[in-house]
Amino acid sequence: MPLLTAHAQVLRNIPADAPRAKLTVTSVNTGTLDGDLISSDTEIRFAPGVRIISQDGRLLPTTSLIGQTLKVRYKLDLYQQLLTAWAVSDEAYKAAADSQ
Repeated sequence: MPLLTAHAQVLRNIPADAPRAKLTVTSVNTGTLDGDLISSDTEIRFAPGVRIISQDGRLLPTTSLIGQTLKVRYKLDLYQQLLTAWAVSDEAYKAAADSQ
């Protein structure tokens, strides 16, 4: 009897008002954002429980991203710390620029 496998479709709900930027992770607690609504290479702290979500919906630990730059859409918390970042494809990054 063959085994049946289920392939879950990844559904990511990125808020329409989430700005786009290039996120460079510089340490487990900080990074820089370079985007349309934020000045170039602005250092930003990560909120406790920061979520960086890959294109396939996996949570990415900041420890594995140190030194890497990702194209993202992001949301900040009340204290202007990075709360959530969604890694996006080049096409989605360009589309976000057209909609903003």
